[in-house]
Amino acid sequence: MLKRIAIGGLFALGLMACDASKDVQKYADRACECKDKDCAKKVMEEFVSWVNDHKDATGDEKKAEEAMKKMMDCAQKAGLPMTDLAAILEKMKLD
Repeated sequence: MLKRIAIGGLFALGLMACDASKDVQKYADRACECKDKDCAKKVMEEFVSWVNDHKDATGDEKKAEEAMKKMMDCAQKAGLPMTDLAAILEKMKLD
């Protein structure tokens, strides 16, 4: 459910661009390199900051969705609890 909400929030922001989806993929790759929750938390916080700074991005919805799913899965595998992940994602400004 959280994944669907977060992905929906990204789409509401218009983060579907080829360029934007490549940036989302870079964050996903970084999250997958994390070996602990502190690293995953840092990547997710940087991603939310990036989202808030790039509200006008546009483009490839499917690639952005896949990258977002990957990023969230990897953050959890690194030990970031779902509650912490949800709290970080709530900082996305969807206005």
